[in-house]
Amino acid sequence: MARTPRIIGAEKKEILMDEIKRNTPFEIHSNRDCQKLAEFIFSVTKDYISVSPLRRLFGFEKSPFHPSQFTIEILEKYISCRQEDASTSNQMSNFLLDMFDPIHFTTISSTDESFQAVYRKAAVLLKNNEPLFREVMEPLAKMPHGRVFYYDLFPDYQILTSFQYLGYEFYLQYSQTINDKVFALTILVWSAHKRNDVGDFKKWKEQLNDLKPTFSELHPFVLGRYTACMLQHAESDSAYVQWKNDVVKLASDLRPTTDLSFGQFPGFHYFVADAAQEKKDGELILKLVECAEKNYPKTLEFEWKGYYEQLNLFKAYALYFLGRFSESEVILSSVECSNFYFITKEYFVEKYNTLKKSLTS
Repeated sequence: MARTPRIIGAEKKEILMDEIKRNTPFEIHSNRDCQKLAEFIFSVTKDYISVSPLRRLFGFEKSPFHPSQFTIEILEKYISCRQEDASTSNQMSNFLLDMFDPIHFTTISSTDESFQAVYRKAAVLLKNNEPLFREVMEPLAKMPHGRVFYYDLFPDYQILTSFQYLGYEFYLQYSQTINDKVFALTILVWSAHKRNDVGDFKKWKEQLNDLKPTFSELHPFVLGRYTACMLQHAESDSAYVQWKNDVVKLASDLRPTTDLSFGQFPGFHYFVADAAQEKKDGELILKLVECAEKNYPKTLEFEWKGYYEQLNLFKAYALYFLGRFSESEVILSSVECSNFYFITKEYFVEKYNTLKKSLTS
């Protein structure tokens, strides 16, 4: 049965708009913001609201705002929930932001294991609390330690395409170095591609193209993300071949280092292998994994995070692409999905299940 629309007076409409704006942690200036608001309302209330009445409420659609009683109840529930959560949310956001205050870094090394465990807990908290993330995403991006100890370490593939990418837009805004800008832009390009957002993809890819960093300017992890992005989105076959040649040379030349954070893991090889898997380039994946295994001894930290398991998953894909199905199946059977690190676990479990299905079909 159709829901009965209600006539809302101008005064009631203004009050409703003001209350929504006051209780929403981002500005509402466009149709796109209304879409974001509809998604945010769902995250708060677990009730779905169409974007159309929101566009009419905020004047982005010219037809009158005559919402159903159900729509009004959802909006009132949203405002109520946000008001009830405000005190707790403010306390939690202040606590989180205080954790990243430089005053706490005077005597604690950033490599301290207990210190790192605390930040993992913070990342899990933000992963599971979108409203809280939206409260702190810009302040965290403003703080150098917020960029280093949250955004650099925890691009979470499960939430990156739904809301975390918004924080990386702020990260880009406050970035000071070419390395940080390239990192943020590769994350934003990846997210836009996965969201099928053509406008954002074009915007961020053009900005990345304009930077033209030299390879020596970039941390190996960032270099991996950068070359992976350029390889995956090469604009021609010849461009792909050129990037592939650059990748093979870099993969062969790079070595572990203790001078850089996480310099003992083949991060370059890992990120480019992901792009090569998307391109179904088994030859390139095998070359990357071969160089990684030959030149980078395994370390305990990356073993327990499951990154070597993920490299094996890429190897299994490479063998599958090359028609070596029995070898692929043997490698895949050795991969333990339970060992995957939390920020990429769902992403790689899906890859694992896709390959397993392909091998058994």
